[in-house]
Amino acid sequence: MRKVVFDTNVWVSGLLWNGVPRALIELALRGHIRVAVSPWMLAELKDVLERPKFGLGELTAFRFVREVEDLCELVAPEIVPALIPKDPDDDHVVACAIAFDAEIIATGDEHLLALRGHLGVRCLTPAEALLRLAPNS
Repeated sequence: MRKVVFDTNVWVSGLLWNGVPRALIELALRGHIRVAVSPWMLAELKDVLERPKFGLGELTAFRFVREVEDLCELVAPEIVPALIPKDPDDDHVVACAIAFDAEIIATGDEHLLALRGHLGVRCLTPAEALLRLAPNS
């Protein structure tokens, strides 16, 4: 089974709206792909979901994070690679993917997408990832 890491922006879009990120989450829910997340990434997701612009509140944000945690395999990378000087937080996503031996990072983040492929992990837009991961592709 193919192994994937979703960046926080993919989780937020997929949890709150329909579209390609939601379709990626559905692949995981149906057991077509394995997805990993790290404790750092879960904390970042909670922080983002609690932003006033989403209007969710702390309890709803917590519930979403629990759903993600239940769906994913939890990995705890020991070393965070220093790859992205413009946004060091993105290094946590790469570290999670490396620790999980993921094939793909699905992201909308331009800094990660600029890597394209690093240390054996392909950084793809959600649409590119869906094309590669959907059954019968």
